[in-house]
Amino acid sequence: MKYIIFLMMIISTSAFTNESISTNLKPNKNIIPSSRNLKYKKTSGHNMASNTYLLDAGSCAAGPYSAICGVSPYLTIGTITWLMWDYNSYNFIARSAYPINKNSTIGAQVIYIKSDENLNPSEFYIYQMETLRSQAIFTTEHNNTVTTHINFIYEYFFEETFAHSLRRNPLNNQPYQFTLSSLWEFEVNDQTILQTELGAHGLNYKYPQLLIGFSYGYKFKNSYLQIGISMNGTPYSILGASERIDTQTGVYANNKGRGLDGTDQSIQMKADFDMHPEIQYQYFF
Repeated sequence: MKYIIFLMMIISTSAFTNESISTNLKPNKNIIPSSRNLKYKKTSGHNMASNTYLLDAGSCAAGPYSAICGVSPYLTIGTITWLMWDYNSYNFIARSAYPINKNSTIGAQVIYIKSDENLNPSEFYIYQMETLRSQAIFTTEHNNTVTTHINFIYEYFFEETFAHSLRRNPLNNQPYQFTLSSLWEFEVNDQTILQTELGAHGLNYKYPQLLIGFSYGYKFKNSYLQIGISMNGTPYSILGASERIDTQTGVYANNKGRGLDGTDQSIQMKADFDMHPEIQYQYFF
């Protein structure tokens, strides 16, 4: 199992408020900046399913997960730091969002990743990939406790010799993948949130997969900690397989399911299964 990417953005604060999290991104001078208000800290979601929350203009967050800054009320940019040392990959991330109405927001996110074998080289797991992920995100605040983030995701691989672990073998020659995932956010109180994720990954694969995740997040005065786990696998591997196989590490097969010796490995792809940490820690300033 390999650590995966896309453990994305987070924020912290120090004051308490009884107001609900707002998805209205228009500047409001009466609202305490998110860098000083626990209620308005902007969490980033999960590896695959993100949200539409942005940093305030001029605010930044840094840590082993990412280094990001708010450029304007509608744009946050940065880099995913742990991709550089754990996936020997330079990367750039940008997120933009706009309010549709009082309770709904539409957003877009792009992540570009390119590996470099000279960046933190290791004897094992030298990633060789170049990929661009684009996401359309629709956020709805149902009430003061429950918010949903629906993600439509398209990822294109310019190179996938050894790609990140959310790139499973599609058993076709398509260098791209489609994913639909929903992130449910439950606000317990000003400091604590719970998140669950349910989606369909690799919709264009021969064996599309389920995507399931859960995380617990806690907002400290100036930082945020998230602990959780997610998994992806074929319905057969999750619901009925006697043995699950991480085909990215346990089985080599080309995009047509053929092994190095030419044998058919596609039956093992039917039991493909993998798990990923949903761990984030960020300091906000």
